[in-house]
Amino acid sequence: MGGWEKVSSCAMRWGRRCRHLGVALCFPLRCEACGGWREPESEASDSHGNGGLGPDLLCRFCRSAWTPIRSPLCPDCGRAFDGAGPEDHPCGDCLAAPRRFDSARAVGRYDGALRAVIHRFKYHGQVGLAPALARAMTRTAAAAWPGERFDAIVPVPLHHRRLRRRGYNQAELLARGLSDGLGIPVVPHALVRIRPTQPQSGLGAADRVRNLAGAFIKGSGAAITDARVMVVDDVYTTGTTADAAARVLRAAGAARIHVLTVARTH
Repeated sequence: MGGWEKVSSCAMRWGRRCRHLGVALCFPLRCEACGGWREPESEASDSHGNGGLGPDLLCRFCRSAWTPIRSPLCPDCGRAFDGAGPEDHPCGDCLAAPRRFDSARAVGRYDGALRAVIHRFKYHGQVGLAPALARAMTRTAAAAWPGERFDAIVPVPLHHRRLRRRGYNQAELLARGLSDGLGIPVVPHALVRIRPTQPQSGLGAADRVRNLAGAFIKGSGAAITDARVMVVDDVYTTGTTADAAARVLRAAGAARIHVLTVARTH
């Protein structure tokens, strides 16, 4: 490259930087975890690689202030092991009580910046966060189930009373973002929650099972016989909700069931 070409290339780079800075000053880009300023996407890098939450959500600091789920992990429920060797292996819970779904995966642990983003999305009406979260989930799905061909995405439903209060089902918004990225149809009424339940957080293992017993039924008109289904929710806690949903889908004839969430608590 000659001298003039180098000068021209440098000028173009500075021009882009100035343009991005001008946009940021006029329309500040807010970090969805801490509320601080985040740089434009073209000027930032993803600290966790392709499986992480990118600069479309977080500032430079918060992009390193969460814990991605990586191997070694349980191939059944997706639980990550700390310092347990390099190989994936079943966890004690899955060995003691096999799951009704085939596997579960999450983008990261329910902590730090990821927890803050989920709270804004779920409890503070920030529905515009769904596409960015769904993009992170899309990357996680591609890494977890390479070559798997899904027939349907099924969001975990809310009871109609909670849906009326909140105004939206966060799982369905995530499912529709995944559908856009993966080209898999959403079947929003494959499951129906027929009775209200308490939040699972804070309940013991036995209470969690009782809380969700009979809470779901198969939706009318949702044909999922022999279908390969991706069940979508925001947070995986102990897997009781996913298991209850999978039980109904299995009874309805689903061939394979994989569970995908934004986060998991452990």
